[in-house]
Amino acid sequence: KMLVRGNLRKILYAWIAIFIMSSSDAFAIDKNKEVPQLPPPDPEADLPTIQLGETISFEQFGPIILNTDGSTRRIANWDNLSEHEQKVTWRRISKRNEERRQALLKQQEEMQQQESNNDGDQENKEL
Repeated sequence: KMLVRGNLRKILYAWIAIFIMSSSDAFAIDKNKEVPQLPPPDPEADLPTIQLGETISFEQFGPIILNTDGSTRRIANWDNLSEHEQKVTWRRISKRNEERRQALLKQQEEMQQQESNNDGDQENKEL
């Protein structure tokens, strides 16, 4: 079973390499075409500007929620919550995000360890 999985991985990598080499023309840049550009910003808009090395805070949009699958989202009605509700929600989500982050890291470590064990088993079978 492990040998089959390893061979499937090699076949998959070979197909990916063939696809990339055959589709390299799709990514070629035509130097005769004009590169599309964004329109200039509206001078009337009150947009924040930052310089390289500076940071910007998005706390007014609420906390980022880490889902169990590792995806993220925000609370849709954050601006409708009272200040007390926002504080409680921020505290609960921060705690839950840390728990989920730790679980995802543990899951990632287990997968990496399993892959390294599978690779080692496959090398031993090939010898």
